[in-house]
Amino acid sequence: MAGISSDSTRASAHATSSRPSPRGGRLPLLDVLRGVAILGTLMTNVWIFATPGSEWAFLQGAPVADPFEEPVEAIFRFLADGKFLSLLTILFGVGLAIQYDSAQLHGTPWPRGYRPRALFLFAEGTLHFVLVFGFDVLMGYAATALLVARLLVRSERVRRVLMWISTSLHVALMSLITLALLADDSEPGQISADSVDLYAHGSWPDQIGFRLENAVALRMEPVVSFGLLVFLFLLGVRLYRAGAFAPTERGRRLRARMAVWGLGLGLPFNAALTLGGEDFFFLGRYVAAPVVALGYLGLIGVVLDRGGRRRPSPTA
Repeated sequence: MAGISSDSTRASAHATSSRPSPRGGRLPLLDVLRGVAILGTLMTNVWIFATPGSEWAFLQGAPVADPFEEPVEAIFRFLADGKFLSLLTILFGVGLAIQYDSAQLHGTPWPRGYRPRALFLFAEGTLHFVLVFGFDVLMGYAATALLVARLLVRSERVRRVLMWISTSLHVALMSLITLALLADDSEPGQISADSVDLYAHGSWPDQIGFRLENAVALRMEPVVSFGLLVFLFLLGVRLYRAGAFAPTERGRRLRARMAVWGLGLGLPFNAALTLGGEDFFFLGRYVAAPVVALGYLGLIGVVLDRGGRRRPSPTA
């Protein structure tokens, strides 16, 4: 308990210098990033909506767009696939850190006071999955948030160790899946006529029935990528507490570094995996894309920083 208390004290003291008080003062960058992440997620999912067979087609192994035959779709997928989902996940971690600070300020029990929110998020995600779209992210976020919320009362060292354990296990799993795909010489999946008919002529209850019958397969993404979710949530917490979103000189330096390193390393890595073909899909979406997402975060911050500097100062 002493370690927990001292860690909370250090976090509270650091908050006064690196981020605004929970009592007030929004961070404009966070609002912009949330909007970009949501629009970017739509940019990713619109190809699923437009594909004949929609969700069912992807379960059957719908082929990824060939960059030479379908350049527009391939470019959009390259810029969006996995990047904005990773950005949104980081922002969920930031939101969790903000709620923790607010709970500390108002004396609300943590994580007990947060659990109803997480359970509501899980229920909302379940309804979204059943009634609207099979590849919902909210259920996975809720489960991850319940774990990470408990970690916020632990020491920074514990969180740092768990960050690197989770990402190491995640990268190892994605590498094993990629090796299995490379060893598999079977033909790519074909979209069945039944799947096309379901979304072209089937009723809404028919589509709900399909999602319920295939719930395990449709819900595998958050299970397979759980290590990445934990890492990105904790990364969001760490970036927030480091002042990466604050309008300070330290924040501007951090954003510039994220833009340079995230885009400089992530884009070439992602491009190489994309050109490698469908067998490298998992490494591209779940390993390279989060690196690019950090670059996007930093780039958006740099653009806003420069815009703020050019804005004329108000006169008295």
